[in-house]
Amino acid sequence: MMLKNLSKYSGLITLIGFAVLVVFIFISSKKINNQNIKLETINKELKEKQDAMNQLEEKEENLVQGITDLYRMSLNSFGWPIKEVDSISLDDSKVQEAVKANDQIRKFILEDNFQINSLTKLQYYPKERDMKKVSFAFKDLGFKLIEKPSNDALLDKKSNAIWYGDNVSIEEVKLVAYILIRSGVDLAFILNSGFLDDHKIMVGTVYANHPIISNAPNIKVDSILGADKFKNVPKLSPYPKAQN
Repeated sequence: MMLKNLSKYSGLITLIGFAVLVVFIFISSKKINNQNIKLETINKELKEKQDAMNQLEEKEENLVQGITDLYRMSLNSFGWPIKEVDSISLDDSKVQEAVKANDQIRKFILEDNFQINSLTKLQYYPKERDMKKVSFAFKDLGFKLIEKPSNDALLDKKSNAIWYGDNVSIEEVKLVAYILIRSGVDLAFILNSGFLDDHKIMVGTVYANHPIISNAPNIKVDSILGADKFKNVPKLSPYPKAQN
């Protein structure tokens, strides 16, 4: 009798079991589907964040490139040759010195309202490398410029020395030095010389083997800024080796 009852309900039990299995599969499928949707959402969000980061990095690179290009344009306008500007790094010490020098020139003009003495004459030997831009800077700031031709041996060399007479103000000498440093010059020395007219400044090029610059470190903006005078060497002539 008991076996008959079990046999009677076995089909119902099988049907219920199948239904439970279907429900379980449906629920599991729905959970898996929900998880897939969540994964897709997470992946989409991650992709959007990655795209945003990539765009930010691209903007940052463009900004850095823009700043670099601006620096290069400025350096070229100061007298740096294109071939030097194109390979320069913003971290280069000479670039930093040029920026410092330009800041000091701006301070002379904007804050101190500095005026060049009308008696001061500036003798300069233009170089091929600066394409007259240094000469223009001297004139633009009010110097009475006397340009002399450089000899062929020194035409492609940088100016590296300043001499000045007794009645030239220290501020005028500093301004000349800043303009040269801004143009990428390695300034070797600044001397007060008795060989020059009292109201004259002379910018020239000294040969590397000249005794006055042997092993001499380049003059930096900070050392010029704090100076109230420069070396007085009355017996050292800027002629003939240093004249151009």
